[in-house]
Amino acid sequence: MLGKMVLTRLNILAAFCIFWAGHVFAQVSLYIPGVDPQALSATALGVGPGGRTTWEIHPGVTSGDYDEVTFSGTATLIEGPVDARLFYVNAANGYSIDEGCVFSSSVARCRAAVLTDTVVTTSFRATETISPFLVQGGGAPPSSSSPTTFAISTPTPSSTASSGESATPSVAGQLANGSVGRLIPTSVLALVVLAVLGSLWVL
Repeated sequence: MLGKMVLTRLNILAAFCIFWAGHVFAQVSLYIPGVDPQALSATALGVGPGGRTTWEIHPGVTSGDYDEVTFSGTATLIEGPVDARLFYVNAANGYSIDEGCVFSSSVARCRAAVLTDTVVTTSFRATETISPFLVQGGGAPPSSSSPTTFAISTPTPSSTASSGESATPSVAGQLANGSVGRLIPTSVLALVVLAVLGSLWVL
């Protein structure tokens, strides 16, 4: 009888350890351009060229050091060893963000375009320290998933400017691939094209 009780307790303890280990190892640290550390969750969708993993980012559950969430909605992060690309649409406030970064040592040199439903509001370049933080979820991407295969159009280190410096990146180039176009209304694309053509006329 005593032997059965001990065995049962060991089985319960083993099951708890497996459950706990699965949750611990499912977490992952990610660098998310322009996003401060907070309670976020990430789901791996697939792996594409250059070892880039596609993640779906959304709000997580507050706990520990992360007692608030300022992020809302869902973003798509494509991140590899040398670069990252973040797509985010805030439907409630009517704007989209497309940000691409290249890594140089511990620094990310980024270029971003912020678009609304009616006009391109701002484009800028910036640098920031690469600071990954722990997100919930994570884990290995499913082997049967279809990885994202679009080309990441990011600035080279020699073409980037210091943090906060105003610049005019090639918005048309950023919108050239289907993934960005899928996130932004057709009316915005038309305005972007007109803006680019207008800048070329001035030049």
